[in-house]
Amino acid sequence: MSLNKDAVYAKIAGNLLKSNFYVIFPFSVKFKKFIAFTLAEVLITLLIIGIVASMVIPNLINDTNDAELKVAGKKVYSTLCDAARMVRTDRGGTIAPGFTSSDDFKNTFIPYLNVAKSCPAGHYLGNCWNSIGGYCDGWNCDSNGIFESLSWWSNNSVTAVILNNGSCIMFVWSSSYHNNCNGIDGPGICGRINVDINCKKGPNTVNKDIFFFRLNQNGQIGPLWGNSGYFLDFLK
Repeated sequence: MSLNKDAVYAKIAGNLLKSNFYVIFPFSVKFKKFIAFTLAEVLITLLIIGIVASMVIPNLINDTNDAELKVAGKKVYSTLCDAARMVRTDRGGTIAPGFTSSDDFKNTFIPYLNVAKSCPAGHYLGNCWNSIGGYCDGWNCDSNGIFESLSWWSNNSVTAVILNNGSCIMFVWSSSYHNNCNGIDGPGICGRINVDINCKKGPNTVNKDIFFFRLNQNGQIGPLWGNSGYFLDFLK
């Protein structure tokens, strides 16, 4: 008794499909069995990917922002140090006798900086600096989270400039610096220089993109009180 050829193949294929085989016949009969994920499995996988991304992406963004600030910070610090050395050289090897005002302080440095904008005393907030001064980073905070206070930043004797690289430089001077700069009643500090690395862009926070420095009589620019190690650590 002879069997129909297609019937035999169909029977064999039926047995193979039970074992998850994929069979293609060279004749007219083709059989497939697909193995796929269920909708629940796909949704669970997407959920896991979303959770991992929510944890990883913010850190990557913060690391990128920190790296950009470090590059910009190194350039600004190098620029200020070069300018201070040239001021010292042109003054005969010393910054003394110092300056007579914040405007005098600023105008002495301007020839050695690539300045895009200069603001007179008392008119720097919102023009050559952000409008609030600087947010605190866990110390010396007022009730609004501002470092010291807005009135501390709103000093009518302070001047500032914006450099072509987008950084803001603030020049702070008072009469107490006169004798200090000459070493009469202090260690030779001739004035204070505040830096906002990226000016009006965020985070506008002390020890993140805002740093305080002092100009010494010997023309060196070093960290000011409170954050002496922050900027140097930041640049590593």
